[in-house]
Amino acid sequence: MDKKSIMKIGIVNYGCGNIASISNIIKYIGYKPEIINRSEDVLLFDSIILPGVGHFKNGMSNINFSGMRNALDKRAELDKPILGICLGMQLMTQSSEESDETGLCWFDSKTIKFTELENNKNKILVPHMGWNYVKEVEENVFFEEEDRFYFVHSFYVDALKSQEALATTIYEEINFSSAIKKGNLVGVQFHPEKSHQFGMTFFRKYFNKI
Repeated sequence: MDKKSIMKIGIVNYGCGNIASISNIIKYIGYKPEIINRSEDVLLFDSIILPGVGHFKNGMSNINFSGMRNALDKRAELDKPILGICLGMQLMTQSSEESDETGLCWFDSKTIKFTELENNKNKILVPHMGWNYVKEVEENVFFEEEDRFYFVHSFYVDALKSQEALATTIYEEINFSSAIKKGNLVGVQFHPEKSHQFGMTFFRKYFNKI
């Protein structure tokens, strides 16, 4: 039987996600995603996506007050596949300089803000917005050398010195972690749902790996 017809993919609705665009691109490549509105459904899917757009504090507050937190933590503890996108990736970390709110703490890394360049000649433009290349830290099944994706973010995950960095991107001389991985937990800073053929290829590779 075709894997696309039997794989259960869920997109977590906690009030901060770009759900429609993610659902549409996943449908376009042949899968049938469902929206997760209840915490009791979080463990029922083969893979879930934790989307995210907006402020770190709002994201964590919504997850905590929605009743999703315990179910998400249980899924992470069981090492069942979770893909965090943009803010969703940042929420997976310990904390963010955007807020005093504690993150989900699934990764040891922290989320920090883009700052002035070391040479102090000028300040970098924030947010980092537009197309940029992603370079794998070591050989993996998700990225190729010339892959580029669409980014919109003012904060980034600092995982370069850890085992969690999966891929990196350079913006104005700052080399940051554009993808992280720990077991079956994966986070990407870019928006695959806005990245056209590169985004579709990424989703295909990701779901094929599960």
